[in-house]
Amino acid sequence: YNIEVSSNSSMFRIIDARLTVSNGEMTALLTLSGDGYLKLYMGTGEQALSDTDDKCIYYVENEEGKYTYTVPVAALDEEIDCAAWSIKKESWYDRVLVFRSSSLPAEAFTGK
Repeated sequence: YNIEVSSNSSMFRIIDARLTVSNGEMTALLTLSGDGYLKLYMGTGEQALSDTDDKCIYYVENEEGKYTYTVPVAALDEEIDCAAWSIKKESWYDRVLVFRSSSLPAEAFTGK
């Protein structure tokens, strides 16, 4: 399903998001407007610094050359911490994402 995702930063602009629900788990394929972030971490930058790199989500370039990231979605309509690693600045930037249930079609809730 296409889903609207808001970000608390204009420097982290999501131009497309597709939500997938499988076996009770939600993930979203996020496409960003730019190519400044190497990886994302679901949590804060401070948490990312103390965690292992295998918990990071690296970009995959799509057919249009845009950076995409497949992220777990813990909940809809709630603020979710997401840290983004800046390629240029070589540091984490804290972002807050909200996946908006109001942007989903009715069939997303009925499972049909």
